[in-house]
Parts: sequence; structure tokens; C-alpha cells
Amino acid sequence: MAEVTGKSSAGPAAVFVRRSSGLVREIRAGDALAGNILLVNLVAAAVIVSTLPFTFPGANMPVAILLSLIPALAVGTVYVLFNIAMPRSGGDYVYISRALHPSVGFAANFSFVAWNIIFGGLLGNWIATVYLSGFFASIGWTGAATAVSKPLTAFLIGSVSILLTAAIVIAGTRVALRLMNIFFYVGMAGLLATIGLIAFTSHQAFVDAVNNNASYTKIISAAHAAGYVSPDNWNQFVPTLESVALVSLTTLFVMFSSYAGGEVRNVRRSVPIAIYGSMLIGGLVFFAMAVVAVSSWGNEFIAASNYLNATAPAKYTLSAPPSFNYFAVLAHPGPTWAVIANGSFILLVFGNLIFGFITLSRCLFAWSFDRLFPHQITSVNDRTHTPVVAIVTIALTTLVMMALYTVYGSVAFLGGATMGLISTFIVVGIAAVAFPYVRKALYRTSPVRPSILGVPVLVIAGAATVILLGAMVYAFLTNATFGANGAQGLVFFAGLWVVGFVIFYVVKVLRQRQGVDIDSAFAELPPE
Repeated sequence: MAEVTGKSSAGPAAVFVRRSSGLVREIRAGDALAGNILLVNLVAAAVIVSTLPFTFPGANMPVAILLSLIPALAVGTVYVLFNIAMPRSGGDYVYISRALHPSVGFAANFSFVAWNIIFGGLLGNWIATVYLSGFFASIGWTGAATAVSKPLTAFLIGSVSILLTAAIVIAGTRVALRLMNIFFYVGMAGLLATIGLIAFTSHQAFVDAVNNNASYTKIISAAHAAGYVSPDNWNQFVPTLESVALVSLTTLFVMFSSYAGGEVRNVRRSVPIAIYGSMLIGGLVFFAMAVVAVSSWGNEFIAASNYLNATAPAKYTLSAPPSFNYFAVLAHPGPTWAVIANGSFILLVFGNLIFGFITLSRCLFAWSFDRLFPHQITSVNDRTHTPVVAIVTIALTTLVMMALYTVYGSVAFLGGATMGLISTFIVVGIAAVAFPYVRKALYRTSPVRPSILGVPVLVIAGAATVILLGAMVYAFLTNATFGANGAQGLVFFAGLWVVGFVIFYVVKVLRQRQGVDIDSAFAELPPE
């Protein structure tokens, strides 16, 4: 095996840190599929299901979910073809930097990684504030529900979870993937059971359950008194179309395995299975969650309870804030279903964090391998074949983001995060349109080059990605409902790109002084 200590093996002027990445192809098709479904993020889907009628009154939620699969198909196809053409760790960092410009590739991927680290901090917080709190509220332990939601307690629980995740991923990719798969299959079984429970809970049974704890009609009436206005109906075209952008926070993210592309076995087979499979399975589960929630709880109650909890919480008389897991078991008191509903999401969060740490750490690894970050980040442990420094960096920054979210964050963050993340996808779409024409030799070496009427499918999918996601960004910028177009949000969104460009050009100057031509690295693919 090539040296994997992180030191250069080819002299000070070498383009790459060493002649081999030191990573091993340990990710099977099933691992990549499970990981992608976890990063499709059914945890976020549960939040969207329990808040979208409030955020977009009049929207038909199941239809919005189906519509969101159209841009997901375009984005997924771009990543499938790029990953087969360039099977390296780093994902869109490699694709954009080789097809467009290295500075754009780094800035786009830097923004993507930063937003995902922020989201990882949010998930760490939710373990206590949403799922443990929801569990305790469901079994009547209101004091415990309040206690675990306190900032310090939530931060401590989240910190233990994040550090434990980092330790698992450092212990070895195969070990981490085995645990991830256990969390995935058990968590999915619990989620599907919870969906079935809601499906068999009639609307009247749910109303009766609410009335046993508060009053279904009084919550709706109190929301109206506080300023909530009911829509004329829940099948309106404009709100449904507008809500697709927020729904896409879940359905677009089908490509995470590509960020560990250098470790995926049999790329031509595994990548399509992982990306298209996660889009199909994740989309269907999300759709089922929405259908049963609307049928059992009612759009009007979901919207009114969220409105009241947000604007007049003293008049919201249920024992826990509106959430998918809390409403799911309201008509079925007792510990059994409380454990299943909340435990399934906790397991899915842990699975999400494991695959997130694996894939995001490979982005840092790829930056460092091209000499944009300190070479120590490429250090790969001889025994576990994991980039330890990169994983520790992801864990520590996630802890910082969780602390900030615990003190200052809100669910309004979801809109800004989505806009920040899809901006990277738009640039990948542009790279897809350009790649077959500006990097002809590299494109021709790809083992898969489908075309329609002589036009590469990669170009078609890239153009569709730019158009569809561009429309979403327009929606974010022109609709205050998303919470993404305020001054603070826009500065933060743009700031991550600016920081990325600044880092790239500062490093480029420093490397030139060391006799290293950064640009020459991007004329070829990194070594495997």
C-alpha cells in the first residue's frame, strides 16, 4: 500500500499530496443506498409534514412531494453520470473544479459542507428537544420533557451523540457502515410502523385523543382569534407549487454517496442503485407520511396548532409542541408506541450523522489532497483506513454549530439552508452542461455516455437542474415565508461563498511561493 501518513511522497513541488489516496473501496451498493436514504433525511421530512400546512396554507402537501421528485431526478442523474465519469472522493468539488474552475469548485463545495455541518448541529439538538422531549411528553412525563429541552441539557446530550458518532466513524468505515445499517433498518421499521399506526388512526379517533388532553376545536378557534386565517381549500395551485422548494429539503439529497465516490465498489452498478433507489424509496416514504398525517390529523389542525404554538403559546394547551412523532402517538398513550415513534427517529438521526461524517470528511480530504488544506487532513490510519483528522474536524465544527443553534436557532433555518445547499447543485448543473465540451478527452474516457438525439444526457439533466433549481432560488428570494431572504440570511448565504473564494486564492498564492502550481492539479483527476 502507498504511504498513508499524510506526508508527501513525491517531493515538495508535487501537485498532489501523495501518489495514492490511501482510502479503500469498502462501500457496497446496499451501504450507499441506505446512506443516501438516511441523508434524504426523513427526519427533516417529519418536520416538514408537521409544519408545511402552517407555512403554506392551502398547499396540497402530497402533490408537492410528488412534484419535488422532478428536480430530484434531474439532480440525481447529473450526480450518477458525474460519479461514474469521475469516481473520486469529494463529489461535486471534483466535478466542478475539473469541468469549470477550481475556485468555483472549492467555493461551491465549501458552502455545501458548511451548510451540512450546520444541519448536523441542528440534528444533534433535535435528539433531545424533539425526540426525547416528545417521548417523555407522550408518556405523561412533562417535567422530563421540559428538562431535556433546556439548552444546556440539549447541548450535553447532543455533544455526547456527536462525539460518539465521530468515534464510530474513526473506528473504521466497515464498522461504521455496519452500525449505520442497523440504525437504518431498525429505524425504518419503526418509522413504517408509525406510518401504519397513523393510517389506522381515524380522524375522529385523533380528535378524541386531542380532546382528552386539550380541545381540538378550541385550539383551532384560539388560533383564529390570534390571527390565523384559514385558506379557502387545501388544493390550491400557487401554494402547492411554492411549497415544492421547501419540500425539496428532503427529496433533493439523494447523492451523498458520491462524496465518498473513491470508496464505492463497482461504481457503474452501485451509484445508480444508490441514487435512484434513495429517490424512489425516500420519496415514497415521505409521500406516505404526508398522506396519513393529512387524513388523520387534518391540514387545518396542523396549521392552527403550529400558528398558536408560535404566536400565542400560552393558549396552546397540549403537553408538547406540534411534531410528527408527538401527534403520531397521541391517540395511543403508553410507552410502547412512544418508544417506537421517537426511537425510530433517534436511530435515523444517528444513521444520518454516521454517513454524513463519512461523506463530508471526504470533501475535506479531497481539498487537502489537492493541497488547498493542510496535508495532515489527508492522513489515513493504516489499520482503519479512515481520515482521522478530517473526521475530527467535522465533529468539532458540528459541535460549534450545535451550540449556536441551541442558543440562537429556529426551524426558519430550514429555508435558508435549502437555498444555500441547492446553490451548489445549480453550479453542478452548469458544470454538467459544460463538461462534455470543455473537457472532451475526460468525458470520452467515461464508461457511460448516454445521449438523446445526439445531445449528452448529462447536458440535458444539467440544463434541467439549472432551470428547476433556479426557479426555487427565485422563490426563496421573493417569498418571505421561507425565512431565507432577510438581510442576515442573505449575508450568511453569500458569505460562505465569499469565504470559499478567499480561502482558495490565499492558498493559491501561498502554494506558489512554495513552488507548487495549484492549477496543474485540476488538469487531471486525483489518484485513486
